Amino acid sequence: MNAMPTAARPLIAMLGARWMVGAQAAAIAWDAPAGVAAFALSDGSLALARPRWEGGPVVRAHAGGGAEMVPASAPPPPVARIAVHQGACLALVVDPDGGFLSSGTDGQIARVQMDGVIDTLGRAPDSSSVPLASGPGGWRLCASGRTLVRLGTGSRTLELPNTVTALAVAPDGSRAAIGHAGGITLWAGGDKPRRLAAKGIHTDLAWSRDARQLASATRDGDVLLWDIGTGHARQIDEGRAMRRSLGMTADKAHLITSASGAVVCWNITRSQLVPCGIASKDAVLHIACHPRRTLVAAGYANGAILICRPTSTEVVFVRGAGGGGIDALAWSPDGEALAFGTRGGEIGLAVLPDLLFRDGEVPAA
Repeated sequence: MNAMPTAARPLIAMLGARWMVGAQAAAIAWDAPAGVAAFALSDGSLALARPRWEGGPVVRAHAGGGAEMVPASAPPPPVARIAVHQGACLALVVDPDGGFLSSGTDGQIARVQMDGVIDTLGRAPDSSSVPLASGPGGWRLCASGRTLVRLGTGSRTLELPNTVTALAVAPDGSRAAIGHAGGITLWAGGDKPRRLAAKGIHTDLAWSRDARQLASATRDGDVLLWDIGTGHARQIDEGRAMRRSLGMTADKAHLITSASGAVVCWNITRSQLVPCGIASKDAVLHIACHPRRTLVAAGYANGAILICRPTSTEVVFVRGAGGGGIDALAWSPDGEALAFGTRGGEIGLAVLPDLLFRDGEVPAA
């Protein structure tokens, strides 16, 4: 790039767009075919935005090697807003058939199509927390209390031993993982769910890309890595303060979590901590692992967003500090854009095409 991103000149200023929407983003989901990011907002609406627009910035190969940036010649268009809930949005996932699934404090489970058409798929009796998940094979899941519902044609329900606190569909669509107090339940959609017992309330789940391993984090800060074939778990970390999100890198070699002031990175094979990014006095609120590269985006309580990689202390600034902590963070499915939302009511998109990355997987200078 013409200039390496710094805190004073972050990537969002060179290759992105941001909008003040006046509400916090609880979640972000990407519709891959449409190339649209949806932000679930605390005012009950979805904000839809595209990372690329007519006259937007362009990254192209430089004749002498590397990449160069052509600045934007036109401002980004306003975001589209769709009113969905009478209350705040709680969760948001992409719908397998296009568009999005959203839950809200009004108890409504809605499918929101790209043209703004809203279909109500159900209502949750307990609207204080309505987890959602979707995935290959037509999986559409919502939970209310101890009840899990698979939405769609021939909908089915599953009663869990305790309140559902996390949902994640395997990347191959073979099954869903359900977190609750006392462990994990694996469900392939039939009559015999598989129970994996472990102490604690499991509030975060992350599958490996090959669906052979599942990571779970508890409310007390413990992290376990499950072998799906054997059902055995090994404890990777315990009791780390301010645990907030969880992910596994694309190479399946590293398990990443957020914690107080650090991106915590475990080498899975060696069962040891390795460097990843830089320490900070501000808590890391969210991490997001790149879908194809061994890269991690980290969002901080001071509003900064960094990109780092396991075993390295190099970082690239996507967004500088200010404007409230990062409430939501998500890569596009192709890994060429990063979306974020702040507690100060700002949402944004940074364009990160493959040209920016050299073989070492840090942005090219």
